[in-house]
Amino acid sequence: MSRTIEVAGAVRESFTGELIGPADPAYERARRVHNGLIDKRPALIARCRTVPDVVDAVNIGREQSAEISVRGGGEGWLMGKYGLTIDNLLAAEVVTAAGEIVTASAGQNQDLFWALRGGGGNFGVVTAFLYRAHPVTAVYGGVVAHPVSRAREAFRFYRDLTRSAHLPAQPQHRPIGVRAMTRPAPCQERDPIVTSTHFTAEPGVPQVVITREFAAPRELLFRAHTDPDLLVQWLAPGQLIMTVDRFELRDGGPWRYQHWEADGTDYAFHGVFHGEPSPDGMVQTFEAEGRPGHVSLWTVTFSEHGDKTLLSHNAVYQSVADRDLGLQSGMEASVSGSMDRLEELLARLVPVRR
Repeated sequence: MSRTIEVAGAVRESFTGELIGPADPAYERARRVHNGLIDKRPALIARCRTVPDVVDAVNIGREQSAEISVRGGGEGWLMGKYGLTIDNLLAAEVVTAAGEIVTASAGQNQDLFWALRGGGGNFGVVTAFLYRAHPVTAVYGGVVAHPVSRAREAFRFYRDLTRSAHLPAQPQHRPIGVRAMTRPAPCQERDPIVTSTHFTAEPGVPQVVITREFAAPRELLFRAHTDPDLLVQWLAPGQLIMTVDRFELRDGGPWRYQHWEADGTDYAFHGVFHGEPSPDGMVQTFEAEGRPGHVSLWTVTFSEHGDKTLLSHNAVYQSVADRDLGLQSGMEASVSGSMDRLEELLARLVPVRR
């Protein structure tokens, strides 16, 4: 953040939502995004409740030549039967960059309607959607929760269920998903989670040790960590897409990659390899470009025991505060998901011996 956004008194009085600046007590919490390693400090946060609020926020940014970013998102269901959410969009109410409220549809502002449905971004802020609805006679939904001690059994059941030919008729009507969640308490204040991916973080020590055992040779694990074509298949969290810009696997070799949201938002990371990477292990620095200057050192080892390999990631931070920020940003869920995808990748590359 290198500037101050001025808000006229009349705008503040008419704004029904919240206008939060760096000096406000709510600022630190409001500015956080899902990835705590991304340390963005906007000059002003506008929490809009009404369409006029959105108009005011857009006008403030435009008049003061400030970049505007919209935080939001959502999920769509029944896509197997009726297509993506965007396929069923009939019209949208949009606040344009000029602060005008317009309707975009097949009959009005057709170019804008095309753009909103995938033609690009930065055309305005959508404040209302009109969708095509589909009749559904019955809806079954809910959450079935299992303790982490039964994670293997639960995931195996999910795998077998989704592969089974005995699903109810018209299974495309019934999307099924699975996710792993951890308690919100910081893991340094409790024992490592009893899952196949283990986290150890001792109080007062700026370090996190992550371990997981794989039924694969260490050479294959090393390849999955050092071949960019394989790395992009498992490392990025959730539904993010990963691209590798640079990856020089040598002592002093730089690396850089990006994680991309569906809307084009990207999170970039970079570092340098120390020593010659080998199946015995590798050492590299890690720095999120959203938090410049906060560098951690990661040592990765591959210890083979019979037909299994113990993978260990030892991350050392500059301070306990940096370590704790990483933990509180959702590191456990993110890394566990990546390790699950790594296991799936290894299973495709070599049959798992049982």
